[in-house]
Amino acid sequence: MPLRLAQLDDVKAALNFGGADEDAALTRCIEHASAVAERLVGHRLGRVEQDIVYPQARGYGVSALWLPGRPIESVTMIKLLGWTGDSDDFSEIDPLDAESYLIDADAGSIDLLYGHTWSIQPRANLVVYTHGYADADATPGSDGLPATALLPGDDLQQGVVAEAIRLYRTQGDAGVDQVHAGKGGGYRPDHDAPHQALAQACDALRRVRL
Repeated sequence: MPLRLAQLDDVKAALNFGGADEDAALTRCIEHASAVAERLVGHRLGRVEQDIVYPQARGYGVSALWLPGRPIESVTMIKLLGWTGDSDDFSEIDPLDAESYLIDADAGSIDLLYGHTWSIQPRANLVVYTHGYADADATPGSDGLPATALLPGDDLQQGVVAEAIRLYRTQGDAGVDQVHAGKGGGYRPDHDAPHQALAQACDALRRVRL
C-alpha cells in the first residue's frame, strides 16, 4: 500500500470539505505528496520492519555509522566481524548487548561503545532494525503496530497536507494520475515546484545528518 504521511481528515479540513465524494482523489494526492517527500529527502520514509543490512565503515576505528533507513524505531540485533556467508546469518557471532551502543533515531546512526568499532570489510557487520514512519492515521500499539512505531512529525504532516492540496488543485491541468514521484520517476506537473511547506520540512529532515 502506498505511504500516507498525512491524514485524509486534515486535508479535508483544510479544504473545508464535508462528505466523502472527493475522498478517493484526495487520498491519491496524499500518496503522491508522500512520494514527493521521499524524493526530496532522498530515501524511503515508510516503515520497514526487521530490515537486514550489512553496513560498511569507510575507515578503520570507526565507532559511529549511519544506516540507510531512518528514523530508527528499534534495533533488534547487531553482530560484528561475521566472516560468514548468507546461509548461516552470522550464527557463530554473539550479538552486542543493547548497552554496547547508542542510537540516534532521527539521524539513523548507531555509535558503538566500549571500544567496539565497525569493520571496513564488506558484509562483516550485520544490523537488523526497524525504521521509517507508519501511516499518519495509524495508532501505535494497535492497527498491527507495536507501541514503539513512529508517526511522521507535525511539520512533515503539514507539508504533505499542503502538497496534497496543491496537487488536488492542479489535477485539472496535469491529472493527478499522471503525477509520478519517488525512485525511478520524474515529477509532474514539472512546471511547478512542490509546496514550500513540504520542501522546508524535507530539508529539515535532510539536515539532521549534516
